[in-house]
Amino acid sequence: MMNNVSLSARKLYPKQSIPGELQDFELIFYGSQGMAAAKPASGKSFHGVLHKMTDEDMKALDKIEATVSRTEAKAKLYDGTIVDCTCYSNPPKEDPTGAGNTEDKPPTERYIDIMVEGARNHKVDDNYIQGLLKMDSQPRTKVADFEKWERPADLPTWTMKEVEAGTGGDGQPMYSALNGVVVECLLPKDAPFYGPTQNLFAGKHMEIPCSTTWYEPKYGLPDSIDKFT
Repeated sequence: MMNNVSLSARKLYPKQSIPGELQDFELIFYGSQGMAAAKPASGKSFHGVLHKMTDEDMKALDKIEATVSRTEAKAKLYDGTIVDCTCYSNPPKEDPTGAGNTEDKPPTERYIDIMVEGARNHKVDDNYIQGLLKMDSQPRTKVADFEKWERPADLPTWTMKEVEAGTGGDGQPMYSALNGVVVECLLPKDAPFYGPTQNLFAGKHMEIPCSTTWYEPKYGLPDSIDKFT
């Protein structure tokens, strides 16, 4: 969330953003994807960006950061001022992706790039940025190793209007379009991620919400379906 692209893609617009140093916390990465969180640690600190947000944006952010919880904290600004703030802490002991893997792994190469891009933009302490760049990370999947779906020769032809009818509500199935193929989401409607999946993908081309929700600096941020390759 240091990165303005990541924030705006989620329709979050800070009223002010300034660099600072979170006091009595340390930066940790948890889960199989190595997601960041602040862990209480007396006497320790780490740098980042302090955002001034509206109450409405904070409520939206709470839903996005569903696997961690708001925790009161203090941040030291670069002019020495100490201010009250809130950070997201207390990550779950189990993998939030639901993959069943409880082993914490380092962040992905993509995630590091997002953090560094945001930190540089907000002029966060360079020593902190260099520390991020030196961290172990999970390398990006090479294009040749991307998952491929076999397409049976007898697939029917659908219109986008038919896809848009698959809203996942009122007993309707949930359909999305991806790379020219229509897919159906088979998550149980009482599954924790059914609602977010429905909000993001139901009746839509999946490419655009995927690129905004999981911003990838290497590939940019296409804003229309014809810009995807």
